[in-house]
Amino acid sequence: MDNVQRPDNLIYPQLEYTLSVIDKCTDSYIFIFDLKNDSYSISASAVKRFPLPCEKFNNVSDVLKTVIHPDDFDTIISNLKEIEERKTSQHNFEYRWKNIDGDYIWISCRGQVITNNDDEALYLIGRISEIGALMVADNITGLLTDVQLSRDYKAYIAKGLNPDGYLMRLKIDNFKEINRCYGKTTGNGVLKTFAKILEEESAFNNTCVYRYENSNFMLFNHSGKTIKDAVSAYENIRRAVEKAAEKNEYKTFFTVSAGIVKISKDFNEEIEDLYKKMEYAIYRASKEASNNIFIFNENDYNKYIRRLKIQESLRIDIKDNFKNFELYYQPVISLKTNKVIGSEALLRWNNNEFGDIYPSDFIPILEQSGLIVPLGKWILKTAIKQCKLWQKYIPHFKMNINVSYVQLRNSDILNDIGDYIEEIDIDPKYIVIEVTESGHLDMNTEIIKGLFQRNFKLAIDDFGTGYSNMRYLQYLNVNILKIDRSFVERATKNEYDYKIVKHIINMAHSINLEVCLEGIENAEELKTFSSLNPNFIQGFYFGKPVPKDVFFEQNIRSSISD
Repeated sequence: MDNVQRPDNLIYPQLEYTLSVIDKCTDSYIFIFDLKNDSYSISASAVKRFPLPCEKFNNVSDVLKTVIHPDDFDTIISNLKEIEERKTSQHNFEYRWKNIDGDYIWISCRGQVITNNDDEALYLIGRISEIGALMVADNITGLLTDVQLSRDYKAYIAKGLNPDGYLMRLKIDNFKEINRCYGKTTGNGVLKTFAKILEEESAFNNTCVYRYENSNFMLFNHSGKTIKDAVSAYENIRRAVEKAAEKNEYKTFFTVSAGIVKISKDFNEEIEDLYKKMEYAIYRASKEASNNIFIFNENDYNKYIRRLKIQESLRIDIKDNFKNFELYYQPVISLKTNKVIGSEALLRWNNNEFGDIYPSDFIPILEQSGLIVPLGKWILKTAIKQCKLWQKYIPHFKMNINVSYVQLRNSDILNDIGDYIEEIDIDPKYIVIEVTESGHLDMNTEIIKGLFQRNFKLAIDDFGTGYSNMRYLQYLNVNILKIDRSFVERATKNEYDYKIVKHIINMAHSINLEVCLEGIENAEELKTFSSLNPNFIQGFYFGKPVPKDVFFEQNIRSSISD
């Protein structure tokens, strides 16, 4: 065995001091394991990375058992016993340690035993390195990476008195297509070309350039440059990219988008927070168009973050058996009898963190995230059940249920609603499915026809606010047109819009469609539009959307007494 014998005058504090000096010269974690006293000392940075109690602790095997992966623990402890028994003088393993986030990461642990004159094992001294740690430099472009950017930014903050500057994240827009069409070698060539352009531009601006991730790069300026300077730099970069493509005879062509975040000496943000802002800025730049720039705006970002938080709260509530969701009901009145003939089910959501949020704010989030699909099933089943209950008191009571185009496109709605009808035992002719005119009806023609064939009623909601294209009515087997409140409101103010509403109603009746006027709010509006003979009326004049118990008291019970 290769023994390292301890000099007679070497004591443990001297070892600790020596290794603390070495610790400042390496990115690895330095450790000393005092085998005789069962004591372990490790770099302070390791305590921030792994769930160790402190930099120095006893009962080593018990502590390491909480950190080492269970599948690796026995092997490591066996090696330590062999060291104590002098069967080996080295610890040389790759195994897994749990980090502070609870994830296991691979480490390389190298250690050497120090013995005394009697060949007793005194200490195991060595280093621990994360095998999967990010590289500081990029081999393709030769640039430093975001690992070094983080260090440089922290050093910039530590100086205290620094001028303003900016961070700019640049993204090659069509890089995936370049790799797919021309291969990885060409793609790497594009990265090198772009890196050279950035280096040339940064030399003029006293700006540092880094390879960030994939086809992304970062410019870091802390020399007093402004956002205006950053925009100018981006324009120079974009022109240089165009010249490079021209010089290359457009064999490969790419565009570049950029997001810019201002940094200031007046606030010391963590680099991780700035990365989040950069992520948002480049997302906005890429979303709006290729070859585009976006300057970070705090108000827009806060709205974006709030939207993400709302989306997460929606997801949690849906998962928790649709907690905090409730259906409100608004009466639908027959103009002929002036009585309630049904209701429209309207979704409401009240969350502890956000309180009452308008449906116009949270329903688009549900649709864009796809959460409307599971929630839509709950809405359908809940509303159909309620319709069945109220039919005990009003036998021909109808329920209008809004269905999102996302549900029509991404769920098996025909089978779902068919199952609910069978389970609840209700005639489908009493269920009115409402779809919006602007809701991509072309995509869902077959589904809508399927609903009609199963004897459901179909209503076009908010008619006139979308495409305003009458061709839908030619092949969708529509039963009801619902004219939006905005039409009603305008029609009370000028004759032109009044005539439009009149012609829509007449046209609908001429092809055997029924019409519901939405948004009737007072007696004057009711009088004005009654002469046009719509079939149904909705609006605050007859009742606002209310919970089921309130709806029963206000509308069902009164109908019983009549």
